[in-house]
Amino acid sequence: GGGGGGGSGGGVTSSLPPVSINTLLPWTWIGGSSTYNQQPTGYPEARMSSVTWTDPSGNFWMFGGETVGINDINDLWKYTPSTQQWTLESTSPPLNQNQIGIYGTQNVPSTSNLPGARNDSLSWTDAAGNLWLFGGYGYASSTTEGDLNDLWEYIPTDKTWTWVGGSSHINQPGSYGAQTGTTGTPGARFASVAWTDNSGNLWL
Repeated sequence: GGGGGGGSGGGVTSSLPPVSINTLLPWTWIGGSSTYNQQPTGYPEARMSSVTWTDPSGNFWMFGGETVGINDINDLWKYTPSTQQWTLESTSPPLNQNQIGIYGTQNVPSTSNLPGARNDSLSWTDAAGNLWLFGGYGYASSTTEGDLNDLWEYIPTDKTWTWVGGSSHINQPGSYGAQTGTTGTPGARFASVAWTDNSGNLWL
């Protein structure tokens, strides 16, 4: 997927071209459409600026992004390489374009919770294989879009989202507290950078 050209012109694509481990081998087209701006059944629609993870079992996960018509989405998909199949894990019915988040109670996991539609978020996978999502540009708890600083955890084993921290409102400034302290909250942002250390801490 991403912005670019399909078989005839430009747009956003839904194709999945994995990289070969042996750099001397060519790319292999596994699935998806070679035509841009597709809205298929059974695998993700064309999009760009999604957020992705890889779990400890080697499965690929993808959330949200920006699709045709500059609409943000908030569907969560899992791709299993061994079966070459996509599975839709969660979304906002009936359509998932420009949907607000369902925050629930902070630090309480629920199958009803769901981050709002967004693009250009940050992601981590922790040692337990849970998926973490921070910020991006899109929708919080209102129908006005903006920069986000909410922190979410998705637990694949029970299919729950948890609103862990940050604000349920857009364009929030950071709360810095004391340097090296533990009371701060990063301000709203998108298209930043994230990583984990050997102790499993999350950094941005």
